[in-house]
Amino acid sequence: MNRKLIKNIIIVFFILLVILLLLDLTSSQINGQSLINTIPCLSKNC
Repeated sequence: MNRKLIKNIIIVFFILLVILLLLDLTSSQINGQSLINTIPCLSKNC
C-alpha cells in the first residue's frame, strides 16, 4: 500500500467521524439524548 492510499483512507475515516458526530448532535436536539451524553452517563450509572 502506498502512502497516498493510506492518507485517503484516513481522510475518509475522519470525514465519516465528523458526519457521525453531527448526526448525533442533531438527533440529540430532536430526541434530547445523544451518544456523547449517554457515555458519561453510563460511567456514572445515572
